[in-house]
Order: sequence, then structure tokens, then C-alpha cells
Amino acid sequence: MPLPKRKMSRSRTRSRRSQWKTTPAAIATCDQCQQPKLQHT
Repeated sequence: MPLPKRKMSRSRTRSRRSQWKTTPAAIATCDQCQQPKLQHT
């Protein structure tokens, strides 16, 4: 099993993790009840 040879600094770890972003949820209004609902995608 591979292991890192050197310890990663906090700034390196955090700058790498900053690229992991969430996308906003796809919300649409229901045709029948006009309520905001999550899409089936």
C-alpha cells in the first residue's frame, strides 16, 4: 500500500482541498403545486 514519503504542510493540504467545491442544488418549481422541489437528475 503506498504511503506519502513526506508530511504535507497545512497550507498545501488546504490549497489542494480548496478545489473541492460543491455545486448548488438544481431546484425547479413543481408544475402542480408550485413548490420548489429538487429535480430528478
